[in-house]
Amino acid sequence: MVKEAIKDHKSFSQIISSLYIIPFLASGNPCVIGQTIWALRELGVNEELERIRSFINDNRETWFYKNDSVEKASIGEIAKEAIVKIERGRR
Repeated sequence: MVKEAIKDHKSFSQIISSLYIIPFLASGNPCVIGQTIWALRELGVNEELERIRSFINDNRETWFYKNDSVEKASIGEIAKEAIVKIERGRR
């Protein structure tokens, strides 16, 4: 899989996310899903925007670290923030 990804000229973040991060979106665990979406946001992986959009209406809540504190947010809120940041980075 790595050889194919490199051959297709995918970026390092695309390779890492497809191999090690994306599978966690199917975990069913709100904390894991929220952290996975956050990681995709930080990597700016715009190829996964549609998958991230599929979580916009997810009301399950999780705790995560933000701005030097721990906050509670829904997966949908995390997804919306991720979409905004990723789309901003595409311009």
